[in-house]
Amino acid sequence: MYFHSLDGCHFLGLRTSMSGQKEVVYDGNNSQRVILRISETSGAKANIDAALRSAVNGRNVLAALRAEFSARNIVVTETV
Repeated sequence: MYFHSLDGCHFLGLRTSMSGQKEVVYDGNNSQRVILRISETSGAKANIDAALRSAVNGRNVLAALRAEFSARNIVVTETV
């Protein structure tokens, strides 16, 4: 699943890594890319979908995404 902001400047997508872990990819308007790895024990796909959908049109998408994950008890770590 993936979402673009209404202004087209931000992208959030859910993918599965080669090791089978769920990851969220954020691409911002300044060519900023952040990948957040979701903990194995964290929420269901529907819960992750709701967090992405809610955050993508936030004023600061990345901060909104982290807040949505926190509110839903979804544990993420940023990859390098």
